[in-house]
Amino acid sequence: MSHPKILKLYVEKGVSVEVSEGKWRRQAYGVEADVSMLESEEALNKSRIALENKIEDWIRLGEGTMPPEAVSVNGIPKIDPAELDECKWQTFQKQPAKPGQAGWIKNPTYFTDFEAPPVLLELTKALAKAKDHNLVIGDMEYSLGGKDEMKDHFINRKTEGAK
Repeated sequence: MSHPKILKLYVEKGVSVEVSEGKWRRQAYGVEADVSMLESEEALNKSRIALENKIEDWIRLGEGTMPPEAVSVNGIPKIDPAELDECKWQTFQKQPAKPGQAGWIKNPTYFTDFEAPPVLLELTKALAKAKDHNLVIGDMEYSLGGKDEMKDHFINRKTEGAK
């Protein structure tokens, strides 16, 4: 009997953070990856381990370097602006965007034809949870974009407060 093909892999890890003396809060970090192209159980297992290691890096970065309230805002994980800048943003003139430049990128929820970096998957989840689907991370404001049948198919960014 054959097993069903696994299309997506979601990995989550948590850490308990002391928010005040004797009071703790559990903070969970998760990441989802498209694994539909993987052909073997070994490759799937390697992907799982890589995702777990990435989450452990996020947790390690948060421990001791950030106050507990900086780990998340309203349950949304803290996202590294430098990692977001490394994504393949496009200007609105369809040229590669420079770090910190306004632009757009495909929303990996709708476009599965490219391998989205984990930070972009985290941003997508965070935007879905955020009020008005807008977030300020670093000095950039991120929002879901697109019109009509393409609504929310893209992620836009602009300098915080820019019109």
